[in-house]
Amino acid sequence: MAVITQPMIDNVALSIQRDIANAEIELTYRVNWSNFDQLTNLPYSERWELVGVDGVTRTTIYTGPMLVNGISSNGNASTSRTKLATIAWADLDEDPNGLDEIAAVVTLTPLLPTVRTAQSAEVSVAAP
Repeated sequence: MAVITQPMIDNVALSIQRDIANAEIELTYRVNWSNFDQLTNLPYSERWELVGVDGVTRTTIYTGPMLVNGISSNGNASTSRTKLATIAWADLDEDPNGLDEIAAVVTLTPLLPTVRTAQSAEVSVAAP
């Protein structure tokens, strides 16, 4: 029997509501942590953005704020996320024909440990 692994990011849902001249943005999604992520508590930088989609072309309309230290599992199997933003409704006008296709993109990038190097004091030897 094959084991089916859930995608790391799923249930991505975008809602855009007009409020006079503004767009109220709500983005929800779930992060499914691997066993490795749960055991190591590896942090990930979290980026989300709104993009205009025209065929294979994506144009960034808005980039949400990022967490400085990222997110991690804290031992949980999954984490539900909600992002809110208010932007100008006019910013969603990225197509000349008046019909704009908007999507949300969520990116998690592991914040891997950095390499640290140290050197001892020099030792002089008389090698033959």
